[in-house]
Order: sequence, then C-alpha cells, then structure tokens
Amino acid sequence: MFFRMKKLEKIDYNLDIARELIPNHARYLLARSLSLLPEEVVNFVADNLLFISSEGGEYITFNHPFFQNRKGFILLPSDLWKKKPIEIAFVIAHEIAHAYMNDEIKSWDDMEKRIPYEIKADKTAVRWLSKSYSEKNLRRLCDYWR
Repeated sequence: MFFRMKKLEKIDYNLDIARELIPNHARYLLARSLSLLPEEVVNFVADNLLFISSEGGEYITFNHPFFQNRKGFILLPSDLWKKKPIEIAFVIAHEIAHAYMNDEIKSWDDMEKRIPYEIKADKTAVRWLSKSYSEKNLRRLCDYWR
C-alpha cells in the first residue's frame, strides 16, 4: 500500500505542472488510473503527454509552457470522472495507447479506417490493465465504448 501511495504522489506531482488543465476532483482519479499502468508507460506519459478535462470553457494557446516539449495531449470528457474506476482507467489507458503506439489516424470521420487503430488501442489497454482488473470485464468495456 505504501508503494502505491508513493507512486500516486509521484504521478500527481508530475501532473501538477498542468493542474489548471484538470479539475481538482479528477486529479486523484487520473493519478490512480495512471498508477495501474506499467512503469514505462507512466514515464512515457510524464515525459510526453498532457491531459485536459474542463468543466467549463478555457482558452489556452499551444505556445503556452504546458505544451512545450510535449508530444501531444489527451482530451478527456468532463463526465468521465463520474464513471466507475474501471471505466475511467480503461478510457485513459486506451487514449494513452494511441499516443504510445504513435497512431496517426488520418481521418477521424471515417470509422472504417479508424477501426484497426481502435482495436489495437483496446487490446493494449486490456493488456496494461489486466493485472488490476479481470480481462473479461475489460473486454466488455471494449465493446461498450466502441
């Protein structure tokens, strides 16, 4: 338990640089979800990604220091934080998987072209989270979110 708390604190500290981009109530849920991922994935996230989830409108330019030296950002819906922990963790892992595998989806409008990327991200999220949740429940989420 102590190790998990230290890991959560470290992840939350790394997220602290972008505290204005994530509501306070969501920071613990995000840190907890990230703590379930393999260490190399957490390190990738800390070095390359930002998370944005807003309750209201915000304006931030891409030349803001938050975005410097970042590969990208993950936009999370504000209603995600009302879901069950397994659903939150799955959505976050799935979106991280896209960045981790360097998916470059060319057309967001053409679902047929997106399906292989989505399936690959689903499988990766299931693999990463299978130590914390049952694969059966994770696979149900794959079907639900698709």
